[in-house]
Amino acid sequence: MNSYTVKKAVHSFSWSETECGKINIFNWEKFTGYDPQAEFQMIHDDKNIYIRLTAHNDYIVSKCKNINDMVCGDSCMEAFFTIPSKPDTYFNFEFNSAGVMFLGCGKSRSGRTTVDPEIIKKYVTVMAEADKIPQNQRGKWQITAIINKALFPVLVGTEFTPGKAKGSFYKCGDRVIPHFIAWNKIGTDHPDFHTPEYFGDIIFE
Repeated sequence: MNSYTVKKAVHSFSWSETECGKINIFNWEKFTGYDPQAEFQMIHDDKNIYIRLTAHNDYIVSKCKNINDMVCGDSCMEAFFTIPSKPDTYFNFEFNSAGVMFLGCGKSRSGRTTVDPEIIKKYVTVMAEADKIPQNQRGKWQITAIINKALFPVLVGTEFTPGKAKGSFYKCGDRVIPHFIAWNKIGTDHPDFHTPEYFGDIIFE
């Protein structure tokens, strides 16, 4: 499995100096042929976790307009990860190209909690850069999510601490040309991102 180190920023940081992780593994042969390029970056400081997700050469479809709509069907990128202090629970942050997000948490696909939109609005800020790309045309889009670490004790009763966590990153879109691309190999016979047994290492400095 892959490993990614989330550097800790002391005063400021630059995305141009932050490592890019490639989302480029096609785990299911049936869904090959459509090949947008995708990448992720993460960094954190005392207050926030910052995630930047970038897709290149992707058909832009953003039908979802409201928090917790099923954005996975749109032009979508996703960040799934645990925090070091709560290794048995992962958070699935999902974003379409317009910056609309879905957030859930739980131990597996079953029994997950969909996070209240008011909590999301209080603790997560999303900035999208795709306004100039017409719908149903190919182009580059990017979102930046700023996640206040105070979110985690609200959801799981545990403060964020640095250390080793688990997670993965995905590019998908059922309503585009169906595709399911991942950061790590997934050993299921059908597309399934809710597979923490196939998560890679995410080390928060």
